[in-house]
Amino acid sequence: MPIDIDNLNPATRFPYPLPKDYDADTPNDGPEEWVSIRVLNADKLREIDKLTTAARSMVDQPRKANGKIDRRAALQRIEYREVVNQDLRNELIWDETIDEIHIFDSHGGLIPSTKEMKIKLMGKDATFAMYLGECLEILTEDEKDRKERLIKNSPTP
Repeated sequence: MPIDIDNLNPATRFPYPLPKDYDADTPNDGPEEWVSIRVLNADKLREIDKLTTAARSMVDQPRKANGKIDRRAALQRIEYREVVNQDLRNELIWDETIDEIHIFDSHGGLIPSTKEMKIKLMGKDATFAMYLGECLEILTEDEKDRKERLIKNSPTP
């Protein structure tokens, strides 16, 4: 499969709603309604982390192997990142994950693929959020299978 250098994280189109017998390997005849989504890559997640987390540190006693505090040991400085704006984090992740929406509303109009509409669908429509979760599960399983095939078929040194 050739690599598209201009688009290293392409979106995948899923029919809406997702049929119970959906198979990602079998191409369909182009459903009328669909959503195009992608799994976030590490660079995009780092970018979102920079915007929504803050560096924190604390001083604490280390713990023994059994989980109890080791009062004889010197204090340790522990540094970590904490999410400071969960709403913004969710909005950025949803906007990046959902590439395009091609779903009709109850009046027959096409729902716009704006950031505001993606946030509204994910935040207020549990059915859409569950649908997106199922699609992401399919994408991650397909990626896992693809990596296993690459490892299996790679020449051993």
